[in-house]
Amino acid sequence: EIDEAKETLQERLAQREAELAVLHEKERSRAVAAVRDQERQRLMHDLHDGLSGHLVSIIALAERKAAEPRSIEKAARAALEDLRLVINSLDLGDRDLPLALAGFRERLGPQLRRIGIELAWSMEGLPEISGVTPTNALAILRILQEAVTNAIKHGPARRISISASEDAEGWAAIRVDNDGRTMRGDDNGYGVANMQRRAAQLGGSVSLDPTDQGMRLTLTLPATLANRG
Repeated sequence: EIDEAKETLQERLAQREAELAVLHEKERSRAVAAVRDQERQRLMHDLHDGLSGHLVSIIALAERKAAEPRSIEKAARAALEDLRLVINSLDLGDRDLPLALAGFRERLGPQLRRIGIELAWSMEGLPEISGVTPTNALAILRILQEAVTNAIKHGPARRISISASEDAEGWAAIRVDNDGRTMRGDDNGYGVANMQRRAAQLGGSVSLDPTDQGMRLTLTLPATLANRG
């Protein structure tokens, strides 16, 4: 009788454990879905705010009496690029930073070729980074996009190199090098403060330094990104 009772108890315990496992998985799925929904909501707000600013600029340029088509085109392209960054960040997962960077390279290459700038790209040294969310990935892509835009605007660069490496602590360093003119003194025109703010929200940092060939922007990121939410 004791053996039978023990066997019955074990069967009930196993059944209960199975039920709890199912409930736990359902709860985990709900939590993941909720986080994803929050991320999408953040991105939609970000997209709304960003595109609103671009559209205001486009309208203001178009309403000028001596409107320059080239200026309007540049503003429209900036709005389109921002839209693409957001869309391509929507479904990124925990360790999908290489995927986000690959998409960025795919879009960047033709853009630079169109204006006669060579792109060198190497991400083999990028360590694995976790904590990647759509919002975090978008912040990283925007830092890189602004670094490239600055290289074109302030250089003007003829060659841009984007590469990555890992330091002794496992942190990632993504470098954007360009062969434009070096900068001395005030860096406000490069929007470094804005990039530093984005990087700090991820637990990282941004630095801008002159090199023998031009300028280098370095984005440093921890092995696990901070939660921006």
